[in-house]
Amino acid sequence: MSLDKIANRVIETDLLVVGGGIGGCCAGVKAAEQGLKVVVAEKSHTERSGNAGMGIDHFNARPKGNATPLCFLKRQQKFMTACLGEGRFVDPNMFYSYFSRSQWGFEELERIGVSMRWDDDDFYWVPNAHIGERKSCLRVHWQRIKPDLSRALKKTSATVLERTMIIDLLTNGNNITGATAFDTRTGEFIIIKCKAAVVATGDFQRCYEAEAPMSWKYKLRYDGCPAAQSGDGRAMVYRAGGDLVNMDLTQF
Repeated sequence: MSLDKIANRVIETDLLVVGGGIGGCCAGVKAAEQGLKVVVAEKSHTERSGNAGMGIDHFNARPKGNATPLCFLKRQQKFMTACLGEGRFVDPNMFYSYFSRSQWGFEELERIGVSMRWDDDDFYWVPNAHIGERKSCLRVHWQRIKPDLSRALKKTSATVLERTMIIDLLTNGNNITGATAFDTRTGEFIIIKCKAAVVATGDFQRCYEAEAPMSWKYKLRYDGCPAAQSGDGRAMVYRAGGDLVNMDLTQF
C-alpha cells in the first residue's frame, strides 16, 4: 500500500531532528549548514519550547582561563554528589567529552547570533554557586535564547514543523528510516522518511513523584521542569530498539 494512502502527508529528508529546544535548534542549524536536507519537528513552538523556554541566566560548561576539562569534570562530580549522593556520577567520559568541546559550542552560539556577553560587551564571570569554586560560571542575558535560536534555525534551509508530535520512529533492521507524526492543531497524520535521526527531547524531569509538593508540581511551565518534559523521546527510542543510557541523569 502506498504511504500516500495511509498518511495525509509524506515528507522526505536527510535528517530528522525530534525536538526544537536548544539542542534541536542547534542540531538543525549545523546540519543545514553542512548541506543536508533537514526537518525539525517540535510538539510545541520553537520560540518558547523546552527546558529553556523561560530563559537562562548562566552558562556553566566552559572551562575558563587555566581551568582544564579535567578540572571542570571534578567540579561537576562534586556538584552531582552534593545533589544526588555518592555513586551517582556514572559516566565521567561523557562529561569530559562535553567539557572538552564546550569552547567550540561557545563560539558557535555566538556565531549564529546568541549573545554571550554582558551589558559592557564583555564576559561576566562569577563563582559557581553550586560548588563554591572560583569564577567559572558565565552570566548571560538569555531570556530570549529560544526566540534567537528559533530565528537562526528558520534562516536556514531546514523545514520546521511546529505543533507536530512525533509518535514513533520507523526502523528497517537496525537503521532508523523515518517517523510517524501528527499535527496537534489539525490532526493531520504525517510520515517522515529520513536517512538518520537526532532525538533532542531534553531532560525527563517529571519522571518521579516528589514526596513533598514541589514548586513545579501543578505548573505547566516552570524553569528547569516544564510539563512538556514527559519522557516521550526516550520512550520512542526504547520502542525502536535503542539503548537508554545515563538514565540516572534525568535532570543533568
